[in-house]
Amino acid sequence: MQTTPGRLEQPVERASFDAWIKYYRSDENTPNSAISYYVKGAVIGFLLDAHIRRATAGAKSLDDLMRVMYVRFSRDKGFSREDVRATVSEIVGTAAARDVRGWLARALETTEELDYEDALAWFGLRMTPPAGTPRAYLGVATRTENGKTIVSGIRRGSPAAGARISLLDEIAEINGEPLDAADLTQRLERVSPGSKVALTLKRRNETRTIEIVLPADPRHAWELSASPAATREQSRRLDAWLQ
Repeated sequence: MQTTPGRLEQPVERASFDAWIKYYRSDENTPNSAISYYVKGAVIGFLLDAHIRRATAGAKSLDDLMRVMYVRFSRDKGFSREDVRATVSEIVGTAAARDVRGWLARALETTEELDYEDALAWFGLRMTPPAGTPRAYLGVATRTENGKTIVSGIRRGSPAAGARISLLDEIAEINGEPLDAADLTQRLERVSPGSKVALTLKRRNETRTIEIVLPADPRHAWELSASPAATREQSRRLDAWLQ
């Protein structure tokens, strides 16, 4: 979710609504303009679970919310967005209801970045760089067409976008060596993050060569694990959550 630029453009509540209008018809710009409500919804579910557990000192969880919702709104009766918010407020109690309603409004109705710190601290978790060597990042999606590597998508804010690579450009060479079809990923794996590469691009009857410095792939940035500094109480909460 954090490496999808569309998270800053489309609230998750709108993504859910739009699914019924556009019927999941994505295009080359979808990652830049939209967010998956499956992906962001799962993250919000994790954060809401932590909110509920924190507000009730571990007495209630997301499971309790889902059970109440099921009893009240299953079968022939649907529910509104306000029904969800009211039920969450009931589960967390009067003292915490205002805060959790404000958090839900920001998480569901806006493109404000989600804050993970409180949830991670509650469970004694941490985000750290993963083991292994980071990959170089160009920021394009490609397809193979008549043996050629054709750019079919460009991530906003990526090196490719900054270098003005265009949709339908053919990436013909990397550092003067011809690029075989479907070989872009393997070739980029040989490049160290921070290195400069020369890309030869073709489109119609024009050929141009550009130089780009490739940073580390942002999708290689996080790994979730239990903190070695977690207290006994944090470890107990984590065990309760995992069970």
